[in-house]
Order: sequence, then C-alpha cells, then structure tokens
Amino acid sequence: MNLGNSGNDSMLEPLAANLLRWRCDLDSLPFETTADVSSDAGVVGQPTAREALEFGLLCWAPGQNVYVRGQSGTGRRKLVHEMLAELAPQTDDKRDFCYVQNFDHPDRPRLITLPAGTANDFRVAMLELATWLEEELEKSLESEPYQGQREAIEQEARDTVAALTDPLEKELQSDGMAMVNVGEGPAAQSVIVPVVDGQAIPPAQLSQLIEDGKASADALEQFKAKLPSYEKRVT
Repeated sequence: MNLGNSGNDSMLEPLAANLLRWRCDLDSLPFETTADVSSDAGVVGQPTAREALEFGLLCWAPGQNVYVRGQSGTGRRKLVHEMLAELAPQTDDKRDFCYVQNFDHPDRPRLITLPAGTANDFRVAMLELATWLEEELEKSLESEPYQGQREAIEQEARDTVAALTDPLEKELQSDGMAMVNVGEGPAAQSVIVPVVDGQAIPPAQLSQLIEDGKASADALEQFKAKLPSYEKRVT
C-alpha cells in the first residue's frame, strides 16, 4: 500500500482501537480456569523424532546407541525422559558401572560392575561407611565390649606363646643359655644368648670375659656348638 501523497487520502479511514489486536473469546473455551486443563503429554510437533526414539529404545541392537540432537528449547531432553518412563525398556544385560579409588595406582581407578539401579545405593553406603570410619570407629574400639574382647585375644596369644616357648626355655636353661627379646614393637625379635653367673649376656661380652679370665673358653665353645639346633627351632 502506498501511503504517499496520492490524492486519495480522503478514502482512508482510521481503525478503531479494538481492531488493532485479536482477542480470544473466553466464552468459546470449554473450561472455567486453566486449572481444569490437563497438561499436554509429550513434546508437540516431533512425531518423527518420537518414532525414531521409540525404535532406538526398543530395538535390541548390542553396541548401538541413540543420539539425540536439536536446538535448545525444542524439548529433546523432556522427550527422552518421558519416553524412557513410558516405555521402561528392560534388558538382562543392563548394569551399573562406577569407578572407585585405586590406592596403589591413583591414576587408574578401579571399575566396579553392579546390578542395574544399585550404583547410587552403593555410593550412599560407601559415604556412610567413610563417615563411620572417620567419626565412630575409634570410639567403638574404645568401648567396654571391644576392650574386653581385645584383652581376651591378647591373653590367648600370650598363653599360646608360653605353651610353645616354656619347654624350649627349660632346655636352654639346662644348657646354660637363655632366649631374650631384642628391640620393641614389630621390630622385636628373639635371640639366644649364653648365661654366665645367672645372667644372660651377648656372645661378644662372653668373649671379653674369657679374655679377662672371668669365664672359661669351654663355655663359649659349648654355646657355639649347641646354638644352631636351637636357632632352627626358634625360627
């Protein structure tokens, strides 16, 4: 339309304000409020995508995948979620995979395969276990029941050691030797040494006593001769 000065301006009539936009006739709507209207299920305007996605979800094709693409706002994520909930595809081979810390090789985490749908439960259980180990384990081990159990285990261990060593120590005593512990903690070890005047002494000290004339050379020779057989029994 040419709105220039064509000499026909007198033929144009202005529009009334109510004609400048369309208004919906509320009486034509079959409901009172939008609360009476159920939400539309699915994604509107995607019949081909829905058909393809349904085929991809239900088709048994090992090693194949479904790739979904589209512009932001087209409802592709909603469509996938809705169809997964609607179709609920099942397979015996479905598994959950999760990676856990590999303390020996931190750059190579360990893969754990779990039954489908249980990975999150496993994660929650591991978090609860870690919290308990950090906050409650020490308290539990210091409680009275565990203290009693620990003392009973320690006493049993002492009794077992005594049952094994008592006969050996009596034999050593009759041969002028004794078994002593050297060191402390995990590094402690039992060694056999000669006994002079009722005292257990290192072999080097016995040699010094022989040089000083305070012990006989026969004592050292007897110790060296009998030591190997006892060491075999100790080790």
